[in-house]
Amino acid sequence: MSLLELYAVGDICLQTKGAVHPFRNMMEIFKNRDILFGNLEVVLSDEGKKAKKAFVLNAPPENVKFLKEAQFNVLNIANNHILDLGVSGFRNTIDLLKENNLRFIGAGSDSSVSNFLIVEKNGVTTPITEVTGIYQNSGEIVIPIS
Repeated sequence: MSLLELYAVGDICLQTKGAVHPFRNMMEIFKNRDILFGNLEVVLSDEGKKAKKAFVLNAPPENVKFLKEAQFNVLNIANNHILDLGVSGFRNTIDLLKENNLRFIGAGSDSSVSNFLIVEKNGVTTPITEVTGIYQNSGEIVIPIS
């Protein structure tokens, strides 16, 4: 039987513009892992209406490069910050992730976000999902919430 290694990283916030690589001390550990899962706790956008709350987390879109360089292959985006720049910031984030071939779970534009993400590595197939409630914003987006 083949084995599958899952590495998980919590609350990734890539807020600083021109930042030193946030994963620079972890690159050897992350390198070539079967599944490197991260909770993207930030909107990757400079556009949108800021939410009226104490902490608004958004990062420059160019910081997506850090996720690619670290070789993340699954990102969770269902969290309390995905709408920090409204629907446009949310859409910019998922478009950017798609453009960079970064797979994500937890939020999207239809109910398919509730589906499992299937990952195949080393002859092993495994489903990955996150389980929470569902938040609908005027039918524009569907976001599972805790």
